[in-house]
This record gives sequence, structure tokens and C-alpha cells, in this order.
Amino acid sequence: MQGLLSLSPHTPAVQPNPARKEFYAAESYYSRGVHGDRTDLLTIYDYENLSPIAEVEIPQKITILPLRTYIQLMGDGRHVGIFNMTPPRLSLSWILLTGRWLVKSRPRGAH
Repeated sequence: MQGLLSLSPHTPAVQPNPARKEFYAAESYYSRGVHGDRTDLLTIYDYENLSPIAEVEIPQKITILPLRTYIQLMGDGRHVGIFNMTPPRLSLSWILLTGRWLVKSRPRGAH
């Protein structure tokens, strides 16, 4: 496979999932390019043609610092975790990959 993923400039990292032949990107988009209403998504890309195949909206603001650890595939390969940052607190969002939906967003440290 060779090619480029077309990502938002506000994408901290891409997480591959070889078992499902997908890539995951936590992306932020602004309605006016660099300002305006913000929409945060987990975008799912296909390995074969590098095209987006699904999106899951994240209600919290994802952390857009360029650190790979802000998006992680969980050990079972069925979930992706994304760090969110809405000052003054941090939270986590969990996405179920088989159903392509947000399982939960919760403040960091909450039980």
C-alpha cells in the first residue's frame, strides 16, 4: 500500500488497526477553516484505498496536540480511546469499532 491520507490539519495522530484493515484519526474541523464552530470526529479510513469509510462524532473537544498517545487502540482491538481537553478538565472518549458509535465520554479519574 502506498498513498496519502487526507487529514484535518488538527489531527494529533493516526492509529492503525491491521486486524480490521483500518486506520483511525481523531480529527477537528472548524466551520471557517481556522475558526468558527468546531466539530470533533473519529474518522475511520480503509487500508486499501485510504478513503474515509465512517465517522463518529466526539461531543468533547479532542486534544489536538501532536502526540501519538492521545489516540489508542485498546487491547481487544474493538475499542479506540481518545483524550479530550475542554479546559479546565480532561476526559476520555471510548468508541466501539464494530458498531461505529461512541460508548462513553467521561472525566478523567471518574469511576
